[in-house]
Amino acid sequence: MLLIARQLYCHRGDKEVVRGIDLSVAQGDRLGILGPNGAGKSSLMLCLAGLHPISSGEILFEGKPLTPMSRRFFGVVFQDASLDPTLTVRANLELAGALYAMRNTDQRIKTVADHLNLSDVLDQRVDKLSGGMRRRVDLARALLPMPTVLFLDEPSNGLDPLALEQLWASLDAMRQAEQTTVIISTHRAEEAERCDRLVLMDQGNIVASGTPDELLGDHPREVVVVRRRTLADVFSERTGHGLEKLS
Repeated sequence: MLLIARQLYCHRGDKEVVRGIDLSVAQGDRLGILGPNGAGKSSLMLCLAGLHPISSGEILFEGKPLTPMSRRFFGVVFQDASLDPTLTVRANLELAGALYAMRNTDQRIKTVADHLNLSDVLDQRVDKLSGGMRRRVDLARALLPMPTVLFLDEPSNGLDPLALEQLWASLDAMRQAEQTTVIISTHRAEEAERCDRLVLMDQGNIVASGTPDELLGDHPREVVVVRRRTLADVFSERTGHGLEKLS
């Protein structure tokens, strides 16, 4: 396995936000972490990416304990944009390349921009772009150093359905080209259905895991069918509340 977490616990202040999680991610996998706001998804992602200290347990990357040096193999798209809106797209990507001490930044920018359909906006200021386009620039920044693992924390926040489709099309194109492992957190069931495997998370715990089809087929019930059953229904059955719950 590429990334393994064993009995992982994490606190934010006095609150325990990740509670004894065991998780494994294979090379090339697309793992989704599905749960409502406040479930601990973002905290788990930050721990796995080496950006937040764990209280106990262990994280292994390529069979070795996670260290600060491991982060050079990770790309992260945070919930909130991490771009400088006053700079052009190209300048933002050049800055990211400098932070990673990349030697082939110009060529890499061209490659990423071509895959993510950003070539025509490289010289535009970020604050002049649409929300969906800015999210693609965020994705380009994370993919610039050719990460082994790409972490996406609620990447569809604020996107309309068309922008969401465009973001996923861009992500799939880049993932297929470079075989990047993707870990995504979301509270949107329709987004989770795009993943190869899922874990359902609630109150810091994993309450179920499997492929989307396995989770959908794991709880047969006699119902009057008025719409297609979704992963949101499965989550509600497991936890007793919906994905929109706030905590």
